[in-house]
Amino acid sequence: MWDINSENIERAVLIGVEYPRSRVPAEESLSELYQLSKTAGAAVAGKFLQHRAQPHPASYIGKGKVQEIKAFILGNKVNLVIVDDDITPTQERNLEEEFGCKVVDRTRLILDIFALHASSSVGKLQVELAQLEYYLPRLKNIWTEFSRLGGGIGTRGPGEKKIEIDRRIISDRIASIKSRLDKIKIQRRDRRKQRKRMFKKNISLVGYTNSGKSTLMNVLTGAGVGVENKLFSTLSPTTRRLDCGKYEVLITDTVGFIRKLPHNVIEAFMATLEEVQEADLLIHVVDISLENFRHQVEAVENVLGELKVMDKPMIKVYNKIDKKGLEPGRNEGAVPTISISALTGSGMEELKKEIEERLDKSMVTAQLKIPQARQDIINSVYKNMHVYNREYSGNYVILTCQSDANILNMYRKYMARDAA
Repeated sequence: MWDINSENIERAVLIGVEYPRSRVPAEESLSELYQLSKTAGAAVAGKFLQHRAQPHPASYIGKGKVQEIKAFILGNKVNLVIVDDDITPTQERNLEEEFGCKVVDRTRLILDIFALHASSSVGKLQVELAQLEYYLPRLKNIWTEFSRLGGGIGTRGPGEKKIEIDRRIISDRIASIKSRLDKIKIQRRDRRKQRKRMFKKNISLVGYTNSGKSTLMNVLTGAGVGVENKLFSTLSPTTRRLDCGKYEVLITDTVGFIRKLPHNVIEAFMATLEEVQEADLLIHVVDISLENFRHQVEAVENVLGELKVMDKPMIKVYNKIDKKGLEPGRNEGAVPTISISALTGSGMEELKKEIEERLDKSMVTAQLKIPQARQDIINSVYKNMHVYNREYSGNYVILTCQSDANILNMYRKYMARDAA
């Protein structure tokens, strides 16, 4: 598994601690850290796991394990240590002094991957904000490290310039980025309001990183979203139109989630994640080919809980059934599930049908009583709603309609009678 023969790239050792009540096995978490390290461009030379009741306050791991890893580093030309948890500035400094090489924790590694994959101006701003907020309490360590150890993994982004900056300058930059992101939020909010006025439903794809959201987006819409077998290949949201039965919807591909993602990183990406908060329907894409898919589902739901969107209508999509030799299928429940393969296109019709039915449930039926002379209003109703029946009463037209509650609210003055 370990890339001990790779040359010309950073050679890393992975370190993890297994705690007595860990919900996710430490070996599983280290395997994910391996994938993250590969995505960042590291060659992984080995791993070390220690069982502890809690992290060592000074060095994360015990002194004996420190010496064991130190010997391995010296014997295998390792120049990078990656820790599978967040560590304090003190722990980081002490480990670097012991190992004589750069030490990067899980959050810093993820931020480095974000820096690699950020392509849009908004994505770059979000990454820079998250990095600066991470660096701020670690300034003394970071600048010493830049001058002593050079660049590479954990140093991409704003730190790459190796500028001697102080807390005031970083704080000013953080404030400036937040201000720009706030303006972007307002612009995106205005665009979402415009979509509402255009009477389109909004769907967001959510899921663990590398679960196949972008592949599904491409199959459903022909969006041409870049797809890689790497973690966090999508950072900026992509929105496309999807014709789904009688509905024309807008569907958005969002950044993937992951375990142990700090709250401040989620906060930095709120301009992106607001698409999830404003969605009419969530499609939770799950990689069912993985043995640990339930752990990933739990991690995603934890983030959705932080975003306060777990009460939204949701469809759970079990993707990659081709890897398990499973058949496409559909199961009803509090959260309906659809089994698909985004790669082969299997199960797409079942998914579209489920989307249509879920949107049906969000519709409201009502009767509108409109003066016959207001042909403009009558035409508008036919354009924007589903009219099931038309009757006449004196100088009025009685239209029985079905539509989104927000749309019906625009015609409230003509409302004759609501019906479930």
